[in-house]
Amino acid sequence: MNFCNSDIDDIIAKKIIYRRNDNLTRDIIDIAVAITHGDNTIKRLFNSGALTQRDIYELFEALRGLDRALFLEELEIVNPFETYRYIALEAPEIIKEVCSNLITH
Repeated sequence: MNFCNSDIDDIIAKKIIYRRNDNLTRDIIDIAVAITHGDNTIKRLFNSGALTQRDIYELFEALRGLDRALFLEELEIVNPFETYRYIALEAPEIIKEVCSNLITH
C-alpha cells in the first residue's frame, strides 16, 4: 500500500480502502470535502498508486447502492459545519462523479 505524504490523504485513502462498502455518512462527507477542498484528493491518490482501479470502482458501486433517505437522516445526526452543509448534501454525487471519471479513463 502506497500512501501519499499528507495525513489527510492517508486518512481518506484508508477510509476508501477499508470502509468503502460501509457507506458511513461521516466517511462520505469527509471524502467529498477532501475532493472539493483538497485539489481532488481521490484523483491524486489514484495517480500516486495509493488507490487502485478496484478501490475506485467498489466505492462507486457502494455509493450507487446508497440508501439516500438513510444518508439524509444520518446527516442530521452528524450535523456538519454550516460551511460544509452544501457539500455534505451533495457528497455522494460529488464522489460518484470523480469515481466515474477515473473508471472510464
